Amino acid sequence: IDIMSSNEKLANQGSQFLFIAQALERIADHVTNLCEWINYMKTGEIKEFNN
Repeated sequence: IDIMSSNEKLANQGSQFLFIAQALERIADHVTNLCEWINYMKTGEIKEFNN
């Protein structure tokens, strides 16, 4: 944060990086949900893949 506040270009890049990281986290959550549904459809068991 200190580095980002001292340089406007780094602040812009840093905020874009944080936005991308948040989007990737949401994608990973959706993939986990899909895997849980596929597992349920195949085995009939409810299993959480997030630990």
